[in-house]
Amino acid sequence: MTCDLFAEEDGDSTLWLTDRDLLTRLAEGKLQPIAEQTRAEGWAWAEIAIDEIGWQRFPMRVREERRALTKREQARLEQLYVKLDEAEDRAEMEELEADIDTLAPTTWPAEELKLAGAVVTLTRDGVPKVERGLVRDEDVKALKALRRKTERSGALQDEDAGDGQTGASPPTRLSAKLVDELQAHKTLALRAELVERPDAALRILVFTLAERFVGGFSASPLGLHVEEQDVARSVTRSESKAPEAYETVATSWRDRLPTGREDLWRFMIEAEQQTLP
Repeated sequence: MTCDLFAEEDGDSTLWLTDRDLLTRLAEGKLQPIAEQTRAEGWAWAEIAIDEIGWQRFPMRVREERRALTKREQARLEQLYVKLDEAEDRAEMEELEADIDTLAPTTWPAEELKLAGAVVTLTRDGVPKVERGLVRDEDVKALKALRRKTERSGALQDEDAGDGQTGASPPTRLSAKLVDELQAHKTLALRAELVERPDAALRILVFTLAERFVGGFSASPLGLHVEEQDVARSVTRSESKAPEAYETVATSWRDRLPTGREDLWRFMIEAEQQTLP
C-alpha cells in the first residue's frame, strides 16, 4: 500500500494498492479453511472467488427444504415473516430470522447436494461469505434428470394409492394427433379464461418467476424467458445500502418460498394478492 504524501496536507488519506496479486494470495489463504470446512458438509466442490463470482457458470441452484409444518406452526411462521417485512432495525431482523430458523429448520436435499457446490467469497466490507447450492453448467442435465425421477416416483406412488382405493382401469391410449388437437383446444380455452381472470394470470406469472428464483426449472404454461444479472458486483466505487437491502429481501423470500413445484403453486394460490407483485 502507498499514499500520496502531498495529498495528506489537504486531509486526503487515500491509500493505493501496489501489489494486488499478493493481497489476493493472502485473502485466499485466509478463506481456504472456510472452503475446506464447507466442502466437508457434503458438497461436490467448494471454490474461492475473490474478485467476482461468474454467476453465468451456475444456471441453477439447489435450495434448502423445510419439513412439513403443522397448521399452528405455519400460522406462526407467517406472523414472523410479516414482522420481518416490517422490521427496520438490523438487530430485530436477525432475531426474527433466528426465530424462523428455530421454528422451521431447513435441510439440504441429500441427492441434489452431490451435484452442487459452494463459492467462498468476500463481501464489500471484507467479511467472508459462502454461497451454497450452486450448480455448474455441466451438472444441470443431471440435476434436471434427478428432479424428474423424483417427481415421477412421487406421481407413481400417488397413482398406486389411488388405484388401491378405487380399482380404476388403465387409461385408454390416444393418438398423438388427437392429443395435440386436444392440447390446442385446452390452450386456447385457458387463454380466453385468463383474459377474464387477471388475478389468476398474475398468480401464474408470479409462479413462473418464483420457480426460476428458487432455482427450479420452469413447469409454467407461460413461455417466459427470465435472465438475472448480478448487477451488485458492479458497485465498486461508491457506498450504497441497496445491495444489502436487496439481499435481505431476497434471502427472506428464498426462505419463505417452497422449492417443490406443487407446494410452490399451492403457496401462490393461497397467498393474498397484495403480496404477489
